Amino acid sequence: MAWPIRFLLIIEKIFYGVLFAMGIYVVFALRGEDFFSKFPSVPSGAKDFFTADVEAPPEAKPFAEYESVLKRRDLFDTSFVPVDFNNLQKAAPSADLPANLKVVGIILGATPEVIIEDTTNKQTYFLQKDRTENGISIQDITANEVTLTYQGQIKTIPVKRN
Repeated sequence: MAWPIRFLLIIEKIFYGVLFAMGIYVVFALRGEDFFSKFPSVPSGAKDFFTADVEAPPEAKPFAEYESVLKRRDLFDTSFVPVDFNNLQKAAPSADLPANLKVVGIILGATPEVIIEDTTNKQTYFLQKDRTENGISIQDITANEVTLTYQGQIKTIPVKRN
């Protein structure tokens, strides 16, 4: 016998079993008896799912209690180290660099950056330590000075706060 025929025979037996169970239920329902009262309800020591005491969820606090916590945090801030924008510093043009390059500022934070503007190419570079761009390699960035390598020479440029 092929497998599709066996499968259909099994489905047919399941159908007849369900039909038989529904018939018994209808007989009890027509007699006006509760079908489930014929069976033992709940074993001793167990809780009945439908009649067990359900604990009410705790009452929600008013929004004012959460508002102070929400105001202390920026929910959309994804950085782990807060950046203090008050530490954004500007520097005067340096005589150590060519006239077309000037240190515009420093951003201090988890990964400090130096901002260098190239007036000839009209480009601004945001350089981190150990990065090289357009022949400028940043060696160190502190709050007061930037150490960089330009054309093979190490130059330390002091930063003036505005």
